[in-house]
Amino acid sequence: MDETGFNIESRLEKVLAKKGSQQVYKFHLVMITVIYLFVRLFQLQAPLIIYKGKMVSEEILEGAPAGTVCAFTDTGYMQESIFRQYIEHFIKSVPSARPLLLMLDGCGSHIDLISIESCVKNNVLLYALPPNTTHILQPSEIPFKKLKSEYSKASDIYHNNGNGELVTKFTFARVLNQAFLSTYTPLAITNAFKATGVWPLNPDVISKERMAPSLTTEIPAKTPPSVHKSPRHITRAEEITGLKRKIEQLEEENKRLKNPGTSSLAQILKYPLQPKSDETTNQKTKRRKAIPFARLLTDNEIRQELQAKANAIQQKAQEIQQRKDERERKKIAREAEKQKKKQQKLKQPKKTKND
Repeated sequence: MDETGFNIESRLEKVLAKKGSQQVYKFHLVMITVIYLFVRLFQLQAPLIIYKGKMVSEEILEGAPAGTVCAFTDTGYMQESIFRQYIEHFIKSVPSARPLLLMLDGCGSHIDLISIESCVKNNVLLYALPPNTTHILQPSEIPFKKLKSEYSKASDIYHNNGNGELVTKFTFARVLNQAFLSTYTPLAITNAFKATGVWPLNPDVISKERMAPSLTTEIPAKTPPSVHKSPRHITRAEEITGLKRKIEQLEEENKRLKNPGTSSLAQILKYPLQPKSDETTNQKTKRRKAIPFARLLTDNEIRQELQAKANAIQQKAQEIQQRKDERERKKIAREAEKQKKKQQKLKQPKKTKND
């Protein structure tokens, strides 16, 4: 299982620009994510298309590959809730043979406890591939390059045959279907499994050189040749001024050492008594949401970790709710006390002039 994005509706519009400017244009981009899944050799699961938006239209999948399902998010990218629904759809759609291995990347949207528990219940093994390796190890990503090329061709054909009409999210599925049929042939799927060494199993198909870290490709900037300049002559007055400044600094330092705790703020800022500790200098690194290495997501260890995390989040939410409820109760009590005092004040007899 893997996903790829498409930017559609790249339209050129007239814009104001400075005279003489080159390549002036304005792009209007809409992101659509398409998820492909190989179930077994010679078989491809119908894709999931994630659109950016909230409105669901029945016509949006017109002309799409057979069995295609769609979802809508605010960004057009995968989310945990959508992944959860797709896992349920996947389990119902695949053959009943078990166990079943599902390989995917370690993106945070794929790490969902409910989805993992559903896979465990249905004997589906979720395996997260190492980061930045899916282009080598993931069979469903191998055809992406050809898919993008075929989609570009299909978009041009649609544009030319439609009197300049551009692809929108309402016609995207129809255009994608042409690229889909041209890309995912039985031979292409078989070659993808073979190229990654998944089937037939071949651990040696991927060389060590392909998995080696990338080499530095940056070219160091050339420093201009230094121009030899004769040293500037320091006058006697400048030398005396510099010596006086150093003497003043030494006197201030001497006073601070003789009388600790009596230094002025300016001296403290200028000559800190103690260096900064490592606790203040070291910044906390943000926790990576994605899994940093290959891992079996349906393993008991990661399920326990996710369960502990879910319990902590739930406990924190309960504590926040309890504090809100407590503030609300105090607020109601204060209002009741105010009303009570107001009623007591109204019941008191008014004083007359004779009193």
